[in-house]
Amino acid sequence: MKKLNKNSRIAEVADIANRMVYLFEKETVIKDDEVLKKVFADISQSSAKLIDAIKSDRILSDLKVADKVRDEAIRRLEKMLKGYSVMPIESIQKTGKKLYGVFAKYGVGITRKSYSEESAYIKALLIDFSMEDIKADVESLTGLKEILTEIDTVQKAFDKKRMDYEKLITGNTYKSQTYTLKMDIVSKINNIIVPYLISSKNTNPDAFTNFANVTDKVISDINALVKSRSKVKNDKSKNENKTEEITT
Repeated sequence: MKKLNKNSRIAEVADIANRMVYLFEKETVIKDDEVLKKVFADISQSSAKLIDAIKSDRILSDLKVADKVRDEAIRRLEKMLKGYSVMPIESIQKTGKKLYGVFAKYGVGITRKSYSEESAYIKALLIDFSMEDIKADVESLTGLKEILTEIDTVQKAFDKKRMDYEKLITGNTYKSQTYTLKMDIVSKINNIIVPYLISSKNTNPDAFTNFANVTDKVISDINALVKSRSKVKNDKSKNENKTEEITT
């Protein structure tokens, strides 16, 4: 019976933990075994924390994407207004310069501010562009009203992503502990469950053989994935080295 490869990914460890807990709970013969009950209760708790941490990391990644989308919209607004402010048609150039002056109070530099600061600046910018005294000017420049609407839309999307993230991490102390949680689960599997099942399978085969075999299969599946990734990485490295030898 093999131990779980320590190079398994965090999501893979969370998955195997859930599968093993599920399989143990379905057992009828050994479900009351004190050693396994305790270790699987611990693994179940660690797995739940790990999944929360994975979710928070994923939402943070989505938040970064949403931030890039609004940054790009702000940059396109700047380019549009700059373009209008140098148009050879005097009336358009005049309006372009006027509205670029409104934008310049904030500037494209707001995209380099913190999430909170940028959100505040964008909302203030949208308020300025919605003022009655420049409403006609905004509508007179083709595409300007549309890009302001787009900025409003992507800012609201960012706000929702940030709210989702903050809800998830409120009271969550596990976010920065994904590796620790992963290794805690791996340790319990390798240092408690695997040795215990090997021993119990020998001393009480009727009770433990089925669960030991199923557990071995689950671990072997994950180990095969890790091994496959390692082989692909090694093959890629060898090919890159061969290419360097040819070109030198």
